Amino acid sequence: MLLYIREDPYLANSFLYFCDIRNYDNMSELLKQLSKYLLSINYWNRYVLTLCVFAIWMFFFDKYKIGNSVYLSKTITKLEKAKEDYADKIVSAQTIKSELEQHSEKYAREKFFMHKDNEEVFIIEK
Repeated sequence: MLLYIREDPYLANSFLYFCDIRNYDNMSELLKQLSKYLLSINYWNRYVLTLCVFAIWMFFFDKYKIGNSVYLSKTITKLEKAKEDYADKIVSAQTIKSELEQHSEKYAREKFFMHKDNEEVFIIEK
């Protein structure tokens, strides 16, 4: 049984490895050879390694982690939406307050169905 490992043909130093698995006494030697191949500079160039190190740093070690940034941006959007809702509630409360200050008797009769002792209230629903 032959193990065939081929590197990317577009790289400058591409080469082929042929290993006969039957010649190895144990699999650790084969795994060592595979790990040497996968971690060799011919396979990984310095830009890919730099990008991987940067990504690992940003995801796990940086003060402003990617996960924290996503969580904070979602929290900010929720708070901004809540702020808009509260602003709408404030406007409606101010209109109700001004209506109550101007026409307190009318407001009490319409909203709470209050009436004087000698009056009857008829509710007509539309």
